[in-house]
Amino acid sequence: MTIRMRRPSRRPHLCRRHERGQVVVLFALAAIVVLGMAAVAVDGGFGLVQLRRAQNAADFAAVAGTNAIKGVCQGGGSAPSNAAVFSTMQSVIDQNSSAVAAGWTGTYLDKAGATIPNPANYGLPWTVSNSGTTYPPSTACGVAVRVSPSWSPFLARIMGVSSLSTTASARSILNPGTGQSVAIVALDQVEPHAVLGGGTGTFSVYGTIFANSTVPWSPWNQTHNGVSYDDVVDAKDTSNLILHGIMETVGPNWPLDWCFGTNGGAPPPYNSTPPGYPPTPDPYNTATCSASSSVVLKYDLIVNNQTQLTDPLLPGAGGSGVDDPFATPTQGLCPQDGNAAPARTVPASVQPPNVGTSGTTVLLPGDYANPVVITSGNVQFADCSGAYDLNPSGQYPGVFRFEKGLAILTQAGTTVQGNNVMIATGSPVPVPGNVPGSWSGNAFTATGTGNGAPCYPSGVTNSNGQAETDSRSVTCGGTTSSAPAPFGTMFANGPYKGVVAYSQASSSADTSQYGTGTNYAAILGGAGTITLTGPTSGEYRDIVLFQERSIPGNTGLDAQPGDTATVTLNGLVYNASFPCYGWPVVGGACTTSIGGRSNPYDFWDVGVPFHPGGVLQAGVGTGSGYPRTSHGTVTVNGPSVVDDFNTDGGTAIVIDGTKNTYNLPGVIGSGNPPLVG
Repeated sequence: MTIRMRRPSRRPHLCRRHERGQVVVLFALAAIVVLGMAAVAVDGGFGLVQLRRAQNAADFAAVAGTNAIKGVCQGGGSAPSNAAVFSTMQSVIDQNSSAVAAGWTGTYLDKAGATIPNPANYGLPWTVSNSGTTYPPSTACGVAVRVSPSWSPFLARIMGVSSLSTTASARSILNPGTGQSVAIVALDQVEPHAVLGGGTGTFSVYGTIFANSTVPWSPWNQTHNGVSYDDVVDAKDTSNLILHGIMETVGPNWPLDWCFGTNGGAPPPYNSTPPGYPPTPDPYNTATCSASSSVVLKYDLIVNNQTQLTDPLLPGAGGSGVDDPFATPTQGLCPQDGNAAPARTVPASVQPPNVGTSGTTVLLPGDYANPVVITSGNVQFADCSGAYDLNPSGQYPGVFRFEKGLAILTQAGTTVQGNNVMIATGSPVPVPGNVPGSWSGNAFTATGTGNGAPCYPSGVTNSNGQAETDSRSVTCGGTTSSAPAPFGTMFANGPYKGVVAYSQASSSADTSQYGTGTNYAAILGGAGTITLTGPTSGEYRDIVLFQERSIPGNTGLDAQPGDTATVTLNGLVYNASFPCYGWPVVGGACTTSIGGRSNPYDFWDVGVPFHPGGVLQAGVGTGSGYPRTSHGTVTVNGPSVVDDFNTDGGTAIVIDGTKNTYNLPGVIGSGNPPLVG
């Protein structure tokens, strides 16, 4: 037997060598995977830390930026520069994420949270910039922030990754909010006729009327057909009061004059909601006064027993309070002015004797220490835009402080206008019939202050047809014998006589009370066109007229004899300057004691309460016996928050709270649902 031996093959050795090479490759691949997993664990974990830090930086920066522009959105301070906002946000970002550095952007938002376009930059979003010569947009109420931190990885660098990054974003907004349609808030807490429609014109109201008076001293409270009447709201002569909305009162009684209960039974129901409120047709109810139905009051709904108000615009009053621009320098003056209002003077071209000046005179925002009387030419109240503003695209509102009052007595064919402005007035303006005084050359010099009761030229008769005579040794408004044009025409037939008041308690003449002037701190009238629109931003957003709280003064719209102007105010009219909400001032302090003074206030012949302040008077003349009654039109597109609201003359008056809503705490229809049932 032959045994053959077979030489072993070398191929198995070759396979083991190949296997050893594969193990090295597999080990390298596994090491990469392990290293990648470690990188994910280490660098990914650190990335999550960086993302958290970035989100914190974005969140806190958005809040810090929004707080920095609080003075722009809500007032209470001057507008900061863009550089100040940028620095504030950068500091917060640095404290929360050192990896961000300059890797962030901020854009301004309006109160609705929308990005604000910058007209100076082709409409691109308005960004927070490190510029000390520009300011945030005037409509800014918030900030959107996007941060993009970057950092060097720990293990990922071995794999060729030199930098990692992430992004985070946040938004913060201050939203002041708005209310619903309130037309008139009469803050007087104690008197009848807090809202009075008088004269031969028309008186239309759109939105809620809030009558704050319980009328404890009314001489006209009566009960008819089982209904008690307070007379806190009244319509006289042939001026029908047409109310498209709710009438709210704080007393338990029917708020109207008792005559509305003497014309064929009880008045229409109240404290019940019309079907399908707001009703169709509108207004829903009609009440007539007297058998002849010469006076008609229409309304949708009456709600009584409401809570009595204090001034809802006082600071701290439910968040809607605003500072008095005379008491505290606040944002609203142009931002580059800081907290110091620039002193302004009126060019001579808009005052006598330079009458008839052509063109337009531009008045700049600031403080006017002297009385301002505009009688000629076209006048423009400027905001902070244009050449005067270092940030012209921002359109900051212009605030005008007239310390000694403002009278706009326009001539026919002239125009006075202002957009994005607030007119704030202080002391009553010294013109004939408004305060006691006399002429000296071309100037009328006041010799005292008025009490709110009117002064009229000779020829005025009282309600009994008797000529008014001033029992004082000095006529209450001076004479017009030396008055320059156009005053000689506007205030003709001097000397001025004080109108006799009638006692609130007995309805008889009170010889101790005579007019010493209507005490208007703001007079808007004449024969031209006056159009003013309130600010679109800032603390005084939507407030077009503001009377200084510490100085009692009234507001007159077409309220001079013979006025025929077209007056349009777009915004809220505010005059709560009458102290103590109508209660007596005894020993320099407010008192709610009826025993403090048995008869604290009197009335004009026409039943209008006179006060040194707090009255908004639209129109004049019908009940005074003076033949030069007012006409023209007065339109307020917004609420009127005053102590008393009176109308007279032949002026057509519209108060439309639906055109400009404002949040007034405590008033139904202003941020509150309507009361039903």
